[in-house]
Amino acid sequence: MRGWVTRSIIALLAVTPGFADSVVFLHEGSLYHSITDGKQPGLFVYGKSKPKGTSDFLPPKRIGDAVQGLMVAVSDGKMRFASPGCEHTLDVEKGIVQKRKIQLPLSPPAPCLWTLADYNGDGHTDVIVFSQTTADAKARISYGRADGTYAPPFVLQADGKDFDSSGIRSPHFVNLDDDDDLDLIHLDAQGGMIYYENSNTNSEPLYAVGRVLPGGTEKTVIDAVCPFDWNADGHTDLIIMTRDGAIGYLPHRGLYQNGLPIFSALVSLIASPTSP
Repeated sequence: MRGWVTRSIIALLAVTPGFADSVVFLHEGSLYHSITDGKQPGLFVYGKSKPKGTSDFLPPKRIGDAVQGLMVAVSDGKMRFASPGCEHTLDVEKGIVQKRKIQLPLSPPAPCLWTLADYNGDGHTDVIVFSQTTADAKARISYGRADGTYAPPFVLQADGKDFDSSGIRSPHFVNLDDDDDLDLIHLDAQGGMIYYENSNTNSEPLYAVGRVLPGGTEKTVIDAVCPFDWNADGHTDLIIMTRDGAIGYLPHRGLYQNGLPIFSALVSLIASPTSP
């Protein structure tokens, strides 16, 4: 994870009524914004207007098409893009490019969100599918194998019960409590950030009950969230896009309240972005 924070940041918004299908990420000093709806869909890039270390960006320039349901994760130190059934790569000249089809043993119910992560820490990238149907709001994990195939899925649990993926957006498996295993964070249908502590190990995750993350967001409706050590202090911050399109980050204070990581107030990166 530490190797990623020097290069890439992405915050993502999945399809949910009332919210745009939007993704923003920072890669090699430039900020990218992907949106599939609105008047001008596409992938846009904001170049840096000042030297490295500043937070000022140029107006956006369209470089390609957007991908419906795009999500991102980091596995084996690499930034991985995925949409339902596909993995993608980023071409800084052409945008998001399909890399390969992902064939799972069982077809998950649609609509759903797909993300990639080394869920059990065995060095192979796994596929996590969050179902968005009312009849089957579950998350299923298919372990990746050395030969590139995937094992049959099993249902993710939290607090000893099947995880409820109703209205979920921007799910990320990331170490937020500095104990070297992967916790889970996501947005709910109202734009709140929900945190699930991994109370066991990276190889055998056990997730506690979901809790709302405190600090810095009480009056902010969040459209997208992404974990990223923006200020390079060794703690994972949260990059967010607000409902009005502003982009900023919540600095991780390195403090905890009843096991919850504490974040400072929002630091603006793009306060009034130019609408693509």
